[in-house]
Amino acid sequence: DVSRGTASQEEYDYVENAIAKRLAWIWQVPVQNGDEMSVLGYAPCNHVTQHWDYYTKDLQPIGLFDIYWRPTSLGVHGQRMRQAVVYLNDVPEEHGGATIFNRLGLAVQPKVGRAL
Repeated sequence: DVSRGTASQEEYDYVENAIAKRLAWIWQVPVQNGDEMSVLGYAPCNHVTQHWDYYTKDLQPIGLFDIYWRPTSLGVHGQRMRQAVVYLNDVPEEHGGATIFNRLGLAVQPKVGRAL
């Protein structure tokens, strides 16, 4: 389970690079255009509240990873145009864990290798 730190740094780097290269190929953009990857793991009963992953015009970051971005990110890096979620493990539906898109009325259950 990479998200809980049981993988070596070499294994983590290999997986991260493979995912970054695959996404760059799918999106037809250079790998270096991507944000730094974040790997998250949730314990039972943990969740993330509704949020948006974009930057506002006043350069204040909005979203899950606010603390990792300087207020100048929009001016330096530009707006996020694409984002991916790649699931590294399965979560049975009865245990929750779905990524929910309220406006679309869509809930996606985590399954190993599934990507949004």
